[in-house]
Amino acid sequence: MELIFVLVLLWMTQGLFFSQVGAIGSGALVGVLTMGLLELAALWYFRRSLPQRGVACVRAVPPFDVFARWTLFSLFCGGLLQAVSFCLAPTLDMRLQPLTQHWTGWLAAVAVAPLVEEILFRACVFELVRPRSSTPIALLLSAALFGLAHGDLVSISLAFCAGVVFGVAYLRSGSILPGLIGHATVNAAGLIAIRHGLG
Repeated sequence: MELIFVLVLLWMTQGLFFSQVGAIGSGALVGVLTMGLLELAALWYFRRSLPQRGVACVRAVPPFDVFARWTLFSLFCGGLLQAVSFCLAPTLDMRLQPLTQHWTGWLAAVAVAPLVEEILFRACVFELVRPRSSTPIALLLSAALFGLAHGDLVSISLAFCAGVVFGVAYLRSGSILPGLIGHATVNAAGLIAIRHGLG
């Protein structure tokens, strides 16, 4: 349990750093990517001390109809939230411009960050809290921590909503895969929009 909270705090600190990457410069991307890979290595190494239901959901592949339904749900709702993000605060996402300039930024934002966050916030935090409280509280707490890892107030609010969306997909499908695909696709769409000045 302590391990999960240490990893969550480290990831949230990294998230605040990541949100300032525009001010810091693209050289910081290697550090962000390294942090993500270290988090994944720690989660894998200490997998026996993680909530077993969460570990099972990381490995689970739901039946195709369930997988398709909840992946589409994640993509649709996540896409709406990305569109709202560009409408509410188009300049906030422009600070992530350095991510689009180097392959490490794409790898960090589209592969590593979604994988770390889905395992950490859905499979770990959610499954750690759920037996001690209720499913709605676990869903909201995991989404709140997910939101807090995303910087400024607008980003925190939208990430909280995305956390609820990906959490519902996780809960209903019994797998992190639908949320992971939605999360990665939304991040990729955001980077494409930023790169082409659509935000």
